[in-house]
Amino acid sequence: MNSDAQNNSLLKDVRHGEEPSQQRLTEAREDADAVNAGRGLSTAARANGFDHSGPSFETPNGAARDAIARFNPRSIASGLEFGGTIYKEADTGKYRYALPPNVQNPAIRGGHVSTAQGIPTNATEIGRWHTHGKTENYSDEDFSVADLDLAYGRSLRSWLGTPKGALKLAVPVRGGVVIIDLVTTENNRPNIRFQVYGPQSRR
Repeated sequence: MNSDAQNNSLLKDVRHGEEPSQQRLTEAREDADAVNAGRGLSTAARANGFDHSGPSFETPNGAARDAIARFNPRSIASGLEFGGTIYKEADTGKYRYALPPNVQNPAIRGGHVSTAQGIPTNATEIGRWHTHGKTENYSDEDFSVADLDLAYGRSLRSWLGTPKGALKLAVPVRGGVVIIDLVTTENNRPNIRFQVYGPQSRR
């Protein structure tokens, strides 16, 4: 199998996940407005049973994609980073994201949001997701060194929603981090790359 075929096969696996409907996106914007204003979740969200957790998904990518689709528009509009935790339920084996999302303190310059959130006692943390707010420079379209440092140090997957709408996944592996483009922008080809990380990268 050549390199392109291997990449396509891997992308097919990691990109699996439900696409949010237009109704879900509309409710997401309402939810984000409510959360950012400190009013909890919107009426639409409460009517659909959302309290501390988002809807369930068959894959962690599905949960992360939905979380970022819900909150990246507000993140871009406000220029603030949003983030949170992806977890797996023990009883159903399905994946969810914790609500409400964490939102960057406007007083903190340079962009940073804690992605640590409480999850049910019977659940297993799978990874973290976050957004980069609005575009400040070209580096906002990729994981920062700090992002990768945290993912590698926690040995947890990390998902990123960028200002231009790209979706990226960082998977810690032995000796580094595999970075995968799940959704690209500007007609770019999906890319998979390996970045050496850990003690050996600092020698």
